[in-house]
Amino acid sequence: MSRLARIVMAFMLLTGMIVGLSGSNVAAQDNQTGQRGGEESTPSTDDNGSGAAGSYTSPTYGYSISYDESWTLASEDSQGGYDSVELDSEGSIFYLEGYPGYSGDPQACVDEQVRQFKRDSTITNFQVLEEDATDTGYTALLQATVASDSGDADLIFYLECRPLEPGVSVLVITQIMTPDVVDAQLARKDAIVETLEMGSGQSGQTEQRPEDNGTETPTASDEAQVLDLLEQAEEDIDAYWTALFEQQESWGAYEPPNYVNFSEAIDTACGPVEPFEVGPFECSADNTIYFDVPWMAQELAPFGNFIIQFVVAHEVGHHVQDILGIQKCDVTQCLNGYTSLQIELMADCFGGAWSQSANQRGLIAGGDVEGTIVGLSAFLGDPTGTDSADPSAHGPGTLRTWWFLRGYYEGPGACLQNSGQ
Repeated sequence: MSRLARIVMAFMLLTGMIVGLSGSNVAAQDNQTGQRGGEESTPSTDDNGSGAAGSYTSPTYGYSISYDESWTLASEDSQGGYDSVELDSEGSIFYLEGYPGYSGDPQACVDEQVRQFKRDSTITNFQVLEEDATDTGYTALLQATVASDSGDADLIFYLECRPLEPGVSVLVITQIMTPDVVDAQLARKDAIVETLEMGSGQSGQTEQRPEDNGTETPTASDEAQVLDLLEQAEEDIDAYWTALFEQQESWGAYEPPNYVNFSEAIDTACGPVEPFEVGPFECSADNTIYFDVPWMAQELAPFGNFIIQFVVAHEVGHHVQDILGIQKCDVTQCLNGYTSLQIELMADCFGGAWSQSANQRGLIAGGDVEGTIVGLSAFLGDPTGTDSADPSAHGPGTLRTWWFLRGYYEGPGACLQNSGQ
């Protein structure tokens, strides 16, 4: 699930704590239904997860914190350049996350978190209480009413973003608490943050960083795993769009595209292609989506399995555009008013809409959507300086993430609005 969706889960946890449900009980339920994301790290030896003092070190970036016995370690995750730790306590939840994005800009990071809160349908009475640029980054104090199965809850959110690697990644500090304990809980947060050691900003482990993708040749086993993921996604995404088209009579009937996987040079109606040349693409001329299996195994797999399936949803999104008469552009401006960039962002949005459906149906493991967001921000976004009028532009990582999340939270109807504005 996405970062904001996971925070909404934290809302539920906090509401549960108010009525007597402990964080450890919810963590136990998580363990029964699947991990929250990626590889779950082993807690430090001085923390048994039950309220003993402990410490945490980011496997990828090397930053570290210590915390006292009043906090319980709820989870540690590390996947595709996204590292996180969650600490729970009486009346407060604390997150520390490091990931690529926002060009390492702390204010852009906070601004985007605020926009996500404003877009979430479960949140009302939202307001920014404080914002401040500090020597270390950018902070905001937010207030909102959050709807849950247990009833509405008034909550306070502390957000802080710091540059992690200049121009590349950010460190995000989030704390969630109830209004009656703000001062005391912020002081407890400060006690943790005071122990923060930033490290080198680089991994001391052997785990692959996103910018290191492509250093190892994929094996036959790697490619076989990609083929399995492609098959699963194709079937589910076609079923998703078939059902949607049946609900929208004006759209006509949905006809699935053809799917072709290639690991060597092939000829297509859109021209000859080779592995690692163009990546996955949709060819309207022969109603076929082509998947570059070695490229996907090498470049996408480090961000998790789900980003591979998201790419399927993105390409099928282009097929849906063909059916609806929204043509791809070979020039900056299409006759129907869509630019090439808007066409690509619409496909990201369609991918987000399917992702939400898959999540609701239990097909997504914890952390899957977060891995996709990291991939969009760190790897699949256009390089800095790319002209948005370029017919091949897909958009910077932050913009692609924004439209992915819009589809995720608002559904496919929102994607048909003018993407890229």
